[in-house]
Amino acid sequence: MTDDLDRLRLLHAVSRTGSIAAAAREAGFTASAVSQQLATLERRVGASLLERSNRGVTMTPAGASLSAHAASLLDGLDAGIAEAVRVAGARPSSPVRIAAFPTAVTALLLPVLVDGAADLPPVTLVHREPDAALEALLDRTVDLAVIDSYGDAHDLPAGVDADHLATDVLHLLVPGPLVGQGLADLRDVGWVLGTPGSNLGVAGRTLCRAAGFEPRTLAETDDHTLALTIAGAMGAATFQPGLATADRRQDDGLAVSPEPLGVTREVMVVRRRLARPDPSLATVVSALRARRLSPAATG
Repeated sequence: MTDDLDRLRLLHAVSRTGSIAAAAREAGFTASAVSQQLATLERRVGASLLERSNRGVTMTPAGASLSAHAASLLDGLDAGIAEAVRVAGARPSSPVRIAAFPTAVTALLLPVLVDGAADLPPVTLVHREPDAALEALLDRTVDLAVIDSYGDAHDLPAGVDADHLATDVLHLLVPGPLVGQGLADLRDVGWVLGTPGSNLGVAGRTLCRAAGFEPRTLAETDDHTLALTIAGAMGAATFQPGLATADRRQDDGLAVSPEPLGVTREVMVVRRRLARPDPSLATVVSALRARRLSPAATG
């Protein structure tokens, strides 16, 4: 561990994790060894790169700038190696890491991976909810992030590109005897909603409030299977996207309301914008786009 590339990799790891100790664990070195290498890098630059405190470390402006350049350099190196592997006709040895939420895994990713395994690079699936998946992408701990967004807002950070995969319709599920009632008639029913900070949780609460009532929440979860199980057992109502309801148990005591909610979520695969595109990532993204679903497929 003596060259500048290794030191830049360590600097970027410290920037991502906010801790020399965490970066050392990730790299398989001692914290002392990492500190020594970063001190060497600071002498090379002629400026302090880190500010240390009992709460961890933060980047100085010089450190933040160098870390950003390091990320681009490391992305370029990974893409260059992937291109060399492609030209040599070899199968990539490092898997493409994809962070995705559960319904995207089952409805979008698994069919692609099973059907196209022979033509795709190795893939590792990582369960992450959308915000965490995007954070992992920016941290370079995954290569692709499958995320969702309700409504028209796609608040993506700079330096990433997104490809549309599915338009998923949001459904209202109610206890069977209530299937003919509109949303405004369900003010006295118990609800199973997404957590307050999640896209699903925000969408559900917004719909209830627009119908003139504050939902009486019996449970909060972003796990769709768990939400359907709780709602069925407790005679509650719930909002769930089409991908989550497609394979639900038909004896769960719930029925999909015929009332259209007029809410959809867009499912996207996001990747970091690279000066030299990684052919392995491009292959996986192309396969996912070919699997792209329409609202009819999720409704």
